[in-house]
Amino acid sequence: MASISRHVSRAFGCTGKVRSSGARTSVPLRCTETALQECNAKPSIPIKLPGAKGAIELNRCYRGREHLSCMVAALLTEANSIKQDYAEIVAADYPNLKTLEAICQISPEKLVEHAKALQTFRDRWALLRKEYAARLDCTNTVEDALRNLSLADMSYGADLVKSMVESLRNELTQVSLAQKDVLGLDDKMNAAQKAIENIQQIRGGVCR
Repeated sequence: MASISRHVSRAFGCTGKVRSSGARTSVPLRCTETALQECNAKPSIPIKLPGAKGAIELNRCYRGREHLSCMVAALLTEANSIKQDYAEIVAADYPNLKTLEAICQISPEKLVEHAKALQTFRDRWALLRKEYAARLDCTNTVEDALRNLSLADMSYGADLVKSMVESLRNELTQVSLAQKDVLGLDDKMNAAQKAIENIQQIRGGVCR
């Protein structure tokens, strides 16, 4: 997984420099979209596995393990990038500023820059959430199909099916954990956005 993730980053130029605001421009969003498109470049072909009443064809959303790993790597790279790119806004702790001096020390340009960065965060978070939900739905469908496999001719058929299901689930779990971190970041970004709006008004009317 790590090698695939590094390949995704290098192949699509997703290691650009972070701006002083702690957030990149829309480049990471385009990187992620391009990486996902590259993962989906190969056409979907039927994947059939043995079933009790004939072959079981998996949902076309599942294009094989290499495709799943590619998608997971792209989403994991973006989730980790989001956490890093907006660290400066979190560190600014806008909602908890408690003195006028602290507010007046913040430059108007910095507030505008961070406000724009918050919109970029919304776009990136929306894409990550949408694509993760699609992968989760697909994996759940595949898991249901795998449980109907017929491997009676194999001594440990049941164990093999269980191993297949767990393997798919474990790979997606990496993204799930990273997404939970971004969900927590989303709460902080919402609070920061509201605080920045208040601070901009206070600065304009009270600061020298």
